[in-house]
Amino acid sequence: MSLQVEYAQVLRQFLARQGEVDLMRAYELGKEFQNQRMSPDELIGLHLETLEKLPAEMPEGDRLREVMHSFSVLIETMIAYGVAYADANRLLALSAREAEEAKFELERTIVDLDLANDQLRELDKIKTRFFANMSHELRTPLNSIIGFAEDAIDGMAGPLNPMQTRYVNNILGAGRHLLGVINDILDLAKLEAGKVRLELDAVHLEEVCHEVEELLAPGLKRKQQVLSCSVPKDFPLVRADRGKVFQILLNLLSNAHKYTSDGGTLEVLARLEQGMAVIDVRDNGTGIPADELPRLFEEFRQVRGRAGQQGTGLGLTITRGLVELHGGKITAASKVGVGSIFTFTLPLEPPAT
Repeated sequence: MSLQVEYAQVLRQFLARQGEVDLMRAYELGKEFQNQRMSPDELIGLHLETLEKLPAEMPEGDRLREVMHSFSVLIETMIAYGVAYADANRLLALSAREAEEAKFELERTIVDLDLANDQLRELDKIKTRFFANMSHELRTPLNSIIGFAEDAIDGMAGPLNPMQTRYVNNILGAGRHLLGVINDILDLAKLEAGKVRLELDAVHLEEVCHEVEELLAPGLKRKQQVLSCSVPKDFPLVRADRGKVFQILLNLLSNAHKYTSDGGTLEVLARLEQGMAVIDVRDNGTGIPADELPRLFEEFRQVRGRAGQQGTGLGLTITRGLVELHGGKITAASKVGVGSIFTFTLPLEPPAT
């Protein structure tokens, strides 16, 4: 049933009974007409059509009375129409005002965020400059301390008794550790400042892996660990900075060596995937809890509960920065008590033209 037909029926019912229920229904129908965008003229026309259909045999007095009652319904309906229209306009104005206020709040929030981001960027620059300056200032006297300690151990200032030797060795060990920490901070500062430059060349991964193996050999022998470089002899060359690739492998293998028990195994594997060199560094060490993996490469992040843990927690951050500087990616997978796999990618050397 159409709305017009229903409206005509309501008018006829009101003319017959003049009931309040019919009047209220006419009021509600007026709102529905307004929602359907029927104009007042159209509504009056519909009303007059209904009046024309009154029985012809109706006495003139009754007809006049019914017409008057009918127009009272029209008036009430038009009032409803006006109320609904006013309600709609009021709600529309309220919505427009709320939208304008929301837009203003959003614009103010954007301005605040831009200001906060500018402040964070400036603070980050200050932090980077501070780290770089601090590292430079500390390295000079620290190198002197390490040098004097090495000279003392070598007996250049005369023989040392056992206790003096132990003390000087402690100074030397602490100095070297502190120098490593300072170098990490300086490397990170350079990465963040965009001052690390790559000297790209054709690099053979197997050669770099064996160089790292030679450097770690004393520690591997002491813990009776086995390191294997499973890089095929005919594996393609990568386009990379040889020194940075050495540093990436050294950082990953040093961690693997540190957190793998005596007699454990470490392995470097290489494969091709989607036109990139994919390198896995595997170990069967203590492993990393699953909830630590998403934040593993964050600055100053250290895995909780690892025995013998020391350092700044910057090694993996720097490693990720160096990999990404080459256009590669690095990920980690691990299971506690089983071991870890760090996987990174490097671009291949383009074929000779």
